[in-house]
Amino acid sequence: MLGTNIVTARKSSYPVPVPATVFSMIGSHLVDNVPGCLFVGLHLLDVAAAMGDRNASVRLCQWKLYNESHSYQVADYTRNVIANTAAKGTDWEAMTFHARHLHRAGKVSEALAMAMDVCRATERGPARLNEPTTSNLTPLPWKTWFDVLDYHDVQGKHLAWEYGAEVWDDPEACSKLAQSTHVREGSEQWLKYATKAAMAGKTRLMQDLGSYYLALHGWYPKNGQVSKAIDSKLGFAWLELSTEFLEPYQAAPVWAGMAMLLREHGDRSGGMDYLQAGIKQIEQKSVPQDEDTVAAETRKLCALEELRELVHAWKMETIAKHVDDRREHLILASRYLEPPIIPIPG
Repeated sequence: MLGTNIVTARKSSYPVPVPATVFSMIGSHLVDNVPGCLFVGLHLLDVAAAMGDRNASVRLCQWKLYNESHSYQVADYTRNVIANTAAKGTDWEAMTFHARHLHRAGKVSEALAMAMDVCRATERGPARLNEPTTSNLTPLPWKTWFDVLDYHDVQGKHLAWEYGAEVWDDPEACSKLAQSTHVREGSEQWLKYATKAAMAGKTRLMQDLGSYYLALHGWYPKNGQVSKAIDSKLGFAWLELSTEFLEPYQAAPVWAGMAMLLREHGDRSGGMDYLQAGIKQIEQKSVPQDEDTVAAETRKLCALEELRELVHAWKMETIAKHVDDRREHLILASRYLEPPIIPIPG
């Protein structure tokens, strides 16, 4: 294992003229910034960890957390550095990784106690610990609390999400809450969490907010009657923003749905503008360059074809769908968009 020879050499008083911090700094740089030097970087970090360096030990734990399938394993001496540092109760990153190690070792109650210590130690206020040096790669305290909870502890997991949303204002926690059964869809509480998550780029919540505001201002038909309300474009804005983060085949139905909503409300030119804007955006969208590139290109072409067919049908006044019994049914926005999220009065 990486670093084993170094440990043996160190015990036999073999001189190591380079300080551990140098190995740690160079190793971190190679791992993070130099393609093709991953193994060298990990080895240097491992050397520093074997020499008792805290930063190298934390960085190795961080890297392994996000690369669990990699063959590299965090050594016992690295875990010892983490455990000894965590025992002091002043280093929330070391405490975080020690809690996760305890959980993996089956020491659930100890892991949960350590996770709660991390949460208490990092709460904003006069008692806040010194800012860590590598915190951007270490999970926030609420996430560690969540991860070490028993799988069946539904209430505990909800509390962890709530802690992450309220104390840390974390978009992931807000997203989880907004989509959980603990928060009533369409309520003010849901709106708060959904907005925070959507503003951080959570596409699903962008679409949900679009549905919410369209329903709030009467854009969805009620009892078969189409509302003429035009007092808000916020719902359309959220839906349009979501298309920026979607693959072409996912974005096309959103553009089509918005176009149909406008058409149903009598704004034919506005609806056509949405179709044309959707075609333009999808034409410019790139597809992932991996083993599924061909399939992604095919889906993109199908998305473009769907929108172009709607444009043609729109111009020819044939926006209808033939079914088996040859009756025609108008193509409505509900064919493309999710059902509305009904606002709940405060």
